[in-house]
Amino acid sequence: MRLRNKNLLLSSALLGCVAALPAYADTHTTTGTFTTANQSEWNTGSATVLNYTSPVLGPSFSASPSIGGITCVGCGVPVVPDTYWGAEASLSLSGSLGLQVSASLDSGSVNASVPFSSTINAPNQLNSSKNTSFTPTLNIGLGSSQLQVFAPTAQASVNLLASLNASGSVQICGGGCTGTSGIILNGSGSLSLLSINQGNNGAIQVLGQTVQGLSGSVDGLNYSAQGPQNTPNATGGPGGRVSTGVSSDVASLSFDADQALASALGIQLSGSKGPISWSLGDVSVSLDGLLDQSFSLDPTVSADLYVPLTGQNDFCSAAGCGAIEVPTGFQGELQVDPRYVMSAVLTNDTGLDLKPGFDVSLLSAGISGVGSIGPAYSYDQSWTTPEINLYQDSFLIGGFSTVDGRSFDVNVVPTAPEPGTLALAGIGLAALALARRRRKV
Repeated sequence: MRLRNKNLLLSSALLGCVAALPAYADTHTTTGTFTTANQSEWNTGSATVLNYTSPVLGPSFSASPSIGGITCVGCGVPVVPDTYWGAEASLSLSGSLGLQVSASLDSGSVNASVPFSSTINAPNQLNSSKNTSFTPTLNIGLGSSQLQVFAPTAQASVNLLASLNASGSVQICGGGCTGTSGIILNGSGSLSLLSINQGNNGAIQVLGQTVQGLSGSVDGLNYSAQGPQNTPNATGGPGGRVSTGVSSDVASLSFDADQALASALGIQLSGSKGPISWSLGDVSVSLDGLLDQSFSLDPTVSADLYVPLTGQNDFCSAAGCGAIEVPTGFQGELQVDPRYVMSAVLTNDTGLDLKPGFDVSLLSAGISGVGSIGPAYSYDQSWTTPEINLYQDSFLIGGFSTVDGRSFDVNVVPTAPEPGTLALAGIGLAALALARRRRKV
């Protein structure tokens, strides 16, 4: 009897110790990279990209002429063997000739990639009770982001396309037949008739030759224009934020003032005679237009913790996570599925800089093969005017796909009695055993 009482007391003590054991926390790690491509650099959404290529506008032909013929002797006549006599040549011709129009437009786009790493701390074990819940803790770090910007482009072309295919066969029969066949000609080609802004260079070309269009010269005035040639790339430091900028020439004007003055007054300000060349003065005025663009990307990452069993979706941000509820009476492995979501703000600051310049030199001369003297006076100066703001805005860019983290489980076990309850039960059992012993005595 004493032994059984001792066992009861020992069991009660062990249960109390088990109930007091702590639930150790687990750390769940996820790494990944958010990427987006072809997003507009001007507003939320994808960049406007249009590509058009027309069908060949022109005639096509196909012909199969033949000469000669082959006859059969004995065909269809019983007992007489079939023999073939004669000769035949055939030619197959096909081809096309026509115009094809191509055009493309890209409003300007950005590509970005943002690496991240995340740790989620959650208990590995919970005791089931009426109102059981737990609150995970989340820590997200961003790595070195990358940002790539493509300039707006618009271009068009008209091409002359031609193709010709020829094949032939010859067959000669004198009782039996022999022959040959093969491809005579199989070729195609194209000729550029007109191209506009190919390579974003602003040039107009006819038959491959640049014509006076977006660039040229008129009475001493030289001018040119082209699309922005910027494709800046940048890699940011830790924290995910990245910025980049570029300045590109889009237009220029230059005026040769001394030539205009000489033409107006009918005088000669420069010339040469034999090996000697000379200049009384050279004066030019210029104005350059530069497109300045700066971009910055500021990303943030949040997470949703989804519980498939209950459908609960717990949102986690830098401020923390909400509580995840455990269904009443549930026991077993409670699965939690993390999902990470990127939110990134792109800032675009686009402006136009006008840069006037003035260049003058007076009195210079030179002798071929010997050297030059002067100029006696020269002055060269350029200025930059305040930037003309063309566009400035910050907006969310899309295109980032969500990244699924590694699922984890929290083990929900039956609730053990509280240590105080177990102690009271043990004392009661001990008292009961003592009372029974006294009655026997």
